[in-house]
Amino acid sequence: MSPSENYGATDGRRLVRHLTGNGRYIFSTEEAHAAARKLGIRNNYESVLMTSLVQGGWLQRLRRGLYGIADVSIHPFAIATRLVEPSAISHWSALNHHGFTEQIPQSIFAMSPGKVVTPSMRSHSSRRPAERHAWRIGSIRYQYISVKREYFFGIEPVWISEHFRIPMTDKERTVLETILRKEKP
Repeated sequence: MSPSENYGATDGRRLVRHLTGNGRYIFSTEEAHAAARKLGIRNNYESVLMTSLVQGGWLQRLRRGLYGIADVSIHPFAIATRLVEPSAISHWSALNHHGFTEQIPQSIFAMSPGKVVTPSMRSHSSRRPAERHAWRIGSIRYQYISVKREYFFGIEPVWISEHFRIPMTDKERTVLETILRKEKP
């Protein structure tokens, strides 16, 4: 191993330790750059370092500019609320979380006050005609429902694991959304 590879591995481990030590198990490129500056990692080296960390299995690329720590079990709800910001877990996913249904949704549902453009919208993929556009990471499908900004309310922070606190529709809003929209689980 050459000295430069050793240097990169050391910086990579320091960066990952710093991020996780500050509760960043999912983070953006900007957050990684800020952490690298605090650690004194040379400027413009972070992008190369991030690529090396993904290739080395330390990080998982969730989407362009968003990464997760590979050896940490990241709850799908945490991924969903970071893929699109702002967003909140809603509809069937929130119904299941609140105990209103035992039916496990095939997708993770979230709502967002903005227009959501998924990779499947950009590509000419061979998705089923009746299937809504969604993000797919591994075997999990993330589906977003757009709402007007003034309808983005009834959201509470919920701890879903020791590391992740995410926005989710409260029980009343969850029932209301389910009645208003007939999304399939």
